[in-house]
Amino acid sequence: MKKQGKPQKPQVTTNHTPTSTAPKGIAIEDLIDYRAKGLTVTDIAKLTGCTHGNVSQRLIDANLEGLDKFERHKAKTFEHIQRRALKNITDDELKKASPASKVLMAGVLQDKIMVLRGQATAIIDHRVLTLDLNKAIEQLRQEQGIDALDVDNSVELVVDKCPNGE
Repeated sequence: MKKQGKPQKPQVTTNHTPTSTAPKGIAIEDLIDYRAKGLTVTDIAKLTGCTHGNVSQRLIDANLEGLDKFERHKAKTFEHIQRRALKNITDDELKKASPASKVLMAGVLQDKIMVLRGQATAIIDHRVLTLDLNKAIEQLRQEQGIDALDVDNSVELVVDKCPNGE
């Protein structure tokens, strides 16, 4: 015969595994795309198998309004960061940089200087482009309904030298 004693308390186990069976790895870009298409957070949650709270929090974390503002002002934002970064480089840090880093810095800065000056940063083989100017003019005239007899066929081409003088 069993001894009767104090009734035992039921054992409580803590289960730390998530109760959600939502798929992992849903890209934030997909959530943003669904939102941009006009779906509500509830619709997105149902579509992706995530909870409303999860979708909502991920969209809040993405800060879409902030992203839009950043996109509109990206150039100025980058210029600000660039200025701060360059301003904080000391002579000692430049002296400590490896020769490879110094060469890389010089090359990147030269490229950016040329871009700012409107100079070419790459050599493009102009021979790749083959154009029959007369055929192109004739096609444009046909598209615009211009009778070829009404137009002077002479074409004056002005060729400037490249910025480097060649």
